[in-house]
Amino acid sequence: MLTESFIAATETVNPPAAHLSSNLKDVGIFLHEFQPQCAIRHSFKKSSVAKNCLAFSSTHVFAAQAGKAVINVYSREKGNQEATVPFPQKVSSLVYAEKAAILILGTQDGKLMLWEVATGRVSTSSASHIEPVTSLVVSPDGEYILSASADSSVHVWSIHNLVSIERAQNGFNNARNKNEPIATFSQHRSAVTALATGHSQHATTNFVISVSEDKTCYIWNLETLQVLRTILLSQTAQCAVVDPADRAVYFGSRNGSIQTLNVLEQQSTAQSSILDNSSRVATTAIQLRPTAVWVPSALSGPDAAQCITLSYDGTALLTGHFSGRIIQWEVAKHRMTSIVSSLTGQSVTNLQMLWPAGSQQPREPHTYRITTVVKPRPDLADASSSSSSSAIPADYLFHAQVMQQSQSRLSETDIEAAFRSPTIPTSLLDAAVQSLIQSKVASRQSSKGQANGRSTNADLYQTDQMQEELVKLRAQVASHQKLDQDRVNSHMARMQRREAVGLQKREAFFAAKKAGRNGDEAMKSFMQQEKDIDRESDEEAVAGSNGDVEMKG
Repeated sequence: MLTESFIAATETVNPPAAHLSSNLKDVGIFLHEFQPQCAIRHSFKKSSVAKNCLAFSSTHVFAAQAGKAVINVYSREKGNQEATVPFPQKVSSLVYAEKAAILILGTQDGKLMLWEVATGRVSTSSASHIEPVTSLVVSPDGEYILSASADSSVHVWSIHNLVSIERAQNGFNNARNKNEPIATFSQHRSAVTALATGHSQHATTNFVISVSEDKTCYIWNLETLQVLRTILLSQTAQCAVVDPADRAVYFGSRNGSIQTLNVLEQQSTAQSSILDNSSRVATTAIQLRPTAVWVPSALSGPDAAQCITLSYDGTALLTGHFSGRIIQWEVAKHRMTSIVSSLTGQSVTNLQMLWPAGSQQPREPHTYRITTVVKPRPDLADASSSSSSSAIPADYLFHAQVMQQSQSRLSETDIEAAFRSPTIPTSLLDAAVQSLIQSKVASRQSSKGQANGRSTNADLYQTDQMQEELVKLRAQVASHQKLDQDRVNSHMARMQRREAVGLQKREAFFAAKKAGRNGDEAMKSFMQQEKDIDRESDEEAVAGSNGDVEMKG
């Protein structure tokens, strides 16, 4: 049976109610089962979490303490608080990049901080927003970070650039600092209140949804920043979520209602003109239909929807409200169905649906698990400040547990083996040749009416010829595979030599610095060794390409 759950985080706005038990008065994060039985399964204490300040990985939950420059780390497996991590600045938003194993923090002064939870290294962006970061989103391919701010802008950052420890050489990246955003969407004219992306794994085909305080919603391309559609909402949206099939967008509004946008169709003939900041010309904005707004029932007065999430199949919608209510909506019937939970004295600020337990899990982005979070290390905070040509610290360590592949993944299919093999696998060649032989013999028998099922001498001769050609082809494939394997082994040996020389170079640098000598002078001999190894690699690459040409000829 499938079990679907979600994580909810709250912020204390009033003193705890007297009827609440002592176990719930200090609770700020809940693990709540959604289906088949709606009930709280676990809770984490000592957290008052502001909006967009909750993130989780497959093993941990991260929560920024409201009003404090502190991140609380909880273990999902053990169910307890693992660490309390202080930071120099207050955190206003949080998101976890699963593929990179990096926790991304948006600060009150508008900067981004990237915490590698498996190493303890922290990278800080050099550029920043003018106002605090209000929302963070990681693109589905794990390559980009989108940061929205109260200054009405949305920055697009490259994760690789922000965490790269390679020093920029002369003339490299001189047009733009690597720690600055690669692009900025600046069409909004007021604070950005909600941000979401589609589910495409390619930036060229993915889109971004951004909503501002003035009720303007833009749908724009992630790579080109081109505005694809402009929507005028009836209420200011506090949060947004995209349907798993990228067909619809759902907005949680300040008055507690849900506004829906069908991406694939025009919403209304009612249109308005707004001024495009880039081209300074008027563009057409589409207004939502009245039927696209769902109003909650059995609620007295406005109750802002501060967070929103969708079930795995996209049929149920959950919204967290300022009053402490978590409301369930039925997408097909466009209506509120029930109040999942009601937490008096607390404001529901974060809702995130988990992958259904009992279903086939998606493939892990990597073959390791981070079982222990490494606290930020000041000595790794800014490796680029080192005067060495290699900015990698000698004690830069990655703490993780290597996972053994399951038995189902160890036994590959022929198609998977074909993708991984540098040449056509012999098993596919054998199957193809045998199929050709059988089909040819069968066609000849059918045309000549040989009811006894025996082949003629000509058929047997052709079969023998094909078998001989198959033997020759196998020998050529084996020779080519051996040559490729020799190249791989040689390349790996050179990589190990280069890593050893690099380690010696760094040790010589630090030893020279400690003794008061010039560190660059101490590294010169090792740098020459690295150049010699690189020259060997280049020469082998040229020789290998020539060998491939001769074999093809």
